[in-house]
Amino acid sequence: MSIAEPRHRRVWLVLGWVMVVAVLVLSLIPLSVDLSEGRDKVSHFVAYGSLMFWFGMLYPGWRKQAAAALGFVAMGIAVEYLQRLTGYRSFDVADMVADAIGVALGWVMVQTPLRRALLWVEARLV
Repeated sequence: MSIAEPRHRRVWLVLGWVMVVAVLVLSLIPLSVDLSEGRDKVSHFVAYGSLMFWFGMLYPGWRKQAAAALGFVAMGIAVEYLQRLTGYRSFDVADMVADAIGVALGWVMVQTPLRRALLWVEARLV
């Protein structure tokens, strides 16, 4: 089954990469935010799930989406090791797990009719 591509794919890709950079920056700068009671796990889950869903919409097909999923899981792992090096952020395997679960859910969501969300937005912008 062929899936229509968004007309403004380049714009959506730029926005997606801006989100990737934002996640990286927010993961590595010192923050004074209350992340107790598992709130940081929810943040990891939502951030990585959103990234996977976003890029999954832009890269249809099992292989491309699998590559994106592996890339985002690897990014989550790498960020934790980088945080360990900062001296002001902490390393947490549970954060890696939350990232991976988010990626998995994002991938599942992009297998549903929700994958047409960008097409829906474009149809209403014109």
